[in-house]
Amino acid sequence: MIQFFTMLIFIYQVEGAPMEMQTEIMFKTYAECVEAMDHSFFDDIIYKDPRMTHIMCRQTDIISNTPRPRVRPENLEPNL
Repeated sequence: MIQFFTMLIFIYQVEGAPMEMQTEIMFKTYAECVEAMDHSFFDDIIYKDPRMTHIMCRQTDIISNTPRPRVRPENLEPNL
């Protein structure tokens, strides 16, 4: 199965700041991104005020892994 790089995106508001902040971290697969997003680190530090914090995984169109073709077995009969 083809896999694509996925961005973990944080959007957060710092109290008193004039605009939202955004940070992105790239992961090799969507599954790795979701696993990182579910980590308790975010509950302890990032989600102090969940109304001011958004976190999401967004898949890119950049391929990170493709299936490799398999070698054809030598014991097959020839196509006629």
